[in-house]
Amino acid sequence: MESPFQKLERILAAYTVSIRYQPLPKEVDYTNCELLKPVLNDSIVVPDTNIADPLELATVCASQYPHTIPCILVPGSRFDIYGTRHGRGMGWYDRFLAEVPANWLRIGVADIAQLSPTVLVRRTWDEPMDWIIAWRNDGSWIVYETHARHS
Repeated sequence: MESPFQKLERILAAYTVSIRYQPLPKEVDYTNCELLKPVLNDSIVVPDTNIADPLELATVCASQYPHTIPCILVPGSRFDIYGTRHGRGMGWYDRFLAEVPANWLRIGVADIAQLSPTVLVRRTWDEPMDWIIAWRNDGSWIVYETHARHS
C-alpha cells in the first residue's frame, strides 16, 4: 500500500512549477526537501506579504500559468492534520488562495512542533490545505493528505 509520502511524491512528479514563499527566520526552510525539489526549479516566489497585494499577485500567477497547474507552498504558524492553517493573523494567504484557480494544489509547510493532531478552529475565511508536510527534528519529513477540499 502506498504511504502518504509516496502518494505525494507520485503526485508531485506530474508538477513542474510552484508558487512558493521565501522562508522567514521562524518559517521552515523547505529548499532541501527532496520531495519538493521537482517543483522548485520553475517557480514564482511570493514577495513580502506586507507589501504585495494578494489579489493582484493571484491575477499575475494565473496569467503566468494559464495552461499549467502549479502547486502552492504555504507557510503558517499552526496547522492541523485535517488541512486547517493558521497564519500570522493578517489573512494574506487566505485572500491569495481564495483568488487562484481552485484546482491548484496547496501544500502547507510546517515544523512538527507547529502541527496539531487535533482539529483547530477553521473560520469561514480560512483556506484549507490539500497536503501538510512537516519537518521533523531528525531531518526527515512527515506527510499528511488532508482531504479538506476534496473528499
